[in-house]
Amino acid sequence: MPAVIGLVVVCLGIVIVMLPTVSILVVGMIPMLVCYIVDLTPGRYAFRCVATMNFAGVAPFLRMLWTDGNDMTIAIGIITDPFAWLVFYGTAAFGWGLFFSVPGLVSAVRTLNAERRVNTLRARQNALAEEWGTAITGENWKPHEIVTEPLPSTTG
Repeated sequence: MPAVIGLVVVCLGIVIVMLPTVSILVVGMIPMLVCYIVDLTPGRYAFRCVATMNFAGVAPFLRMLWTDGNDMTIAIGIITDPFAWLVFYGTAAFGWGLFFSVPGLVSAVRTLNAERRVNTLRARQNALAEEWGTAITGENWKPHEIVTEPLPSTTG
C-alpha cells in the first residue's frame, strides 16, 4: 500500500510540474483512449495503430509548447486551436485507416507471391517431366498449365 501511495504522489507531482504538457496530452490523446476502450481484439492492434499515429499528431504541438515557453497560456492556445484538433483527430483517423487497409494489402501481396511461387514450381515440374519422361511421372500425368492471371478470390 505505501508503494501505491508513493506512486500516486509522484504522478501528481509530475502532473503539477508538467501541467501544460499533460493538458495537451490529455486533450490530444482522446482518440487513443476511445480506441483503447473500443478495441477488444487480442493484441489490440487497432489501439497500437491509432495510439502511435495520434501521438505523432500531438508531438508537433508539444514541441511548439516546449520551444515557446512551456506555460499554460500557450497550452490553452494550442488546445483551443481548431487546426490542432484537426491534426489530433486526423492522425488518429489515419491510424484507423492503417489498421483497416494494411492487412488487406499484406494479404494481396502474399497471395501474389504464393501464385508466383506455384507457377515457378509448376514450370520446374514440367521441365523435369520432359527431361525424365513418364517413367517418373506415371502414365496419367499431364503437364500443368502456367497461370498468368490472378486466381479468383475465395474471400467474401
